[in-house]
Amino acid sequence: MGGMATIEGGLFIQDYAFSIRFLKFGSREVPFWIRLYLGQDKENPTPVMVLIAEVYNFSQQAETEKGNCGNCKSLQEEVKSTAYIAITPVLLNLAREGKKLGFLTKEVVLEYLRDHVYWSVTKV
Repeated sequence: MGGMATIEGGLFIQDYAFSIRFLKFGSREVPFWIRLYLGQDKENPTPVMVLIAEVYNFSQQAETEKGNCGNCKSLQEEVKSTAYIAITPVLLNLAREGKKLGFLTKEVVLEYLRDHVYWSVTKV
């Protein structure tokens, strides 16, 4: 299969992942989920989507016993978080099942992801 090679002791394969960067307190200090889905395709989106990964962000108000912490409040506006989500196992399974992903080369995978990945943010 393109994008893979057999080597002594296993397979050599490109690693694919999503790097999701977001403001930690971007939802006004309310916890939230970021979820990634694979859908059928962009031309014919269906309600049948497969959840491939999710990130939970727990955040709360910057407070002390005596009330709000002014310095904490100003700092939290700039706090960013990053989630690194490996999707190579998902792509490998799709390629093995013949789900419109015949090869795991960079060009094929990027085109596939552009047409099939959807995301959502849900407050808790």
